[in-house]
Amino acid sequence: MLAIGCVTKEGNVRAVCYRIIALILGLTIYAVASAADFHVRPATECANNGDGTTAACAADGGMAGAFRGFTSINWSALQPGDSLYIVGQHNAGLVVGRSGTSARRITIRGDKAGAERGIIDGGGTLDVCLTDNNHSYLSILNLEVGHCLNRGLQFDNGRGVDRAPMGGAFVNNVFVHDIAGGGSYPTCIWGYGHQAVIENSRIQNCGDDGLWWVGDSVGIRNNAIAGVGIGPVETGDCIQLAGVSRQFNISRNRCDHLAANEKHCIIVAPPDGTVFDATAGGRIEENTCFMPPYDGLDTKGITVAEPNVLIARNFVTGARIGIAAAGPYIVANVVTQFHDVGILATGQPGPWALVASNTIVAVAGENGQVAPAYCLAAYETSGEFVNNIVSGCNVGMAGYGYHPNNVWDTNLSWRNASTYEFGQPALNTTLNTLTANPNFAGTDPRSARSWAVLTAVAGKSLSGYIEPNVGTPFVFDFLKNLRPETPAVGAYEPDSK
Repeated sequence: MLAIGCVTKEGNVRAVCYRIIALILGLTIYAVASAADFHVRPATECANNGDGTTAACAADGGMAGAFRGFTSINWSALQPGDSLYIVGQHNAGLVVGRSGTSARRITIRGDKAGAERGIIDGGGTLDVCLTDNNHSYLSILNLEVGHCLNRGLQFDNGRGVDRAPMGGAFVNNVFVHDIAGGGSYPTCIWGYGHQAVIENSRIQNCGDDGLWWVGDSVGIRNNAIAGVGIGPVETGDCIQLAGVSRQFNISRNRCDHLAANEKHCIIVAPPDGTVFDATAGGRIEENTCFMPPYDGLDTKGITVAEPNVLIARNFVTGARIGIAAAGPYIVANVVTQFHDVGILATGQPGPWALVASNTIVAVAGENGQVAPAYCLAAYETSGEFVNNIVSGCNVGMAGYGYHPNNVWDTNLSWRNASTYEFGQPALNTTLNTLTANPNFAGTDPRSARSWAVLTAVAGKSLSGYIEPNVGTPFVFDFLKNLRPETPAVGAYEPDSK
């Protein structure tokens, strides 16, 4: 305990004394708040176990130098805000032993200046490359992990059936690759926990899913994912949010998903038996999905089983179904080269859909492809289907079910084999402004609700969608930059060239 007294009555001496106290207290606070760097080298490189404070090997046990392998890390020495640098290639699995806080994270990274790049390589024998069990606020930066059997990065922050507690994991600029061969579902990045962000990373050659997660406010952004589902089952997804995941952001990812038996580019779907959450919300934006051409087994570009999700400005090519969603906002997407249905909107669990300003084009006759069944189909759903282009299908647009208040208008059908079908004529025909002419262009009866979404996608406000983990409104991207202006909303026929 530090005790300082100033008993003199001379004013100038007392003032100096007070300044000294303030300076000492300030330095004390700074010492508590400062962060430290620790280091770990492969056990085979160092004869002695150091205290972790430098990247070189220690001259003697306990002296300044790197920890000697993962099992020698003194996790009690690390405090929230500290960093652990992985130096060189390690052929052992790392098990994290410390939590950070929301303001001061524990950071594990592989980019120590002047030292060898950090790599965890399982050599085809390790089960998991990096494991975080029941810790929170961990960051993984600039690290390579690969050649493990079941998991590349595993974050198991307190599992539940459908819910997950706070995790706060942050993964940035990692390369996770060649995770296959151990169990039935080897996954490159696997996690439970709220407020997680996985971004700017490369994920490649995964036995099942590229990225699998359960939790609220999860951001999955700017990742390149390829070679999923390479294991014996071959059923992997590039990105899967399981459980009930609310207010997520999946944006600007690229999925190369070209094996014939793979499943989804992006899927947000609770497991079987889960009660759907009618208040769920999230965003799937500006992703690029390359799927198996035409009739890949049960392949879909984007699948969403939760309501109130904005699916906007994505490009999907290939797959059996391009986009399938329940109670969604499907706006300004491009879907092409699909085998069965371009966009499928269903009514369960959500009661209302907006499908607007999408371009859905199947290139019938190319590479022996026959015309797909439907460009756009709606099943048992109420909603508005406006301003879409549909081309190259047996049926341009089709609605099925018992919802008389649907609006199908201002769409353009181009080179489809048949006219539109709209389910039950007694309920639907008189309430839609469509005609039997497949090349119609009708009036524009968009409701205030649909127009609010359309203008939001064009760069205006949408208060119901807030950026997870950042808190900026929809008009900003995750870097807090204003979104660029987009072309005016409206369907048009592509020119003959």
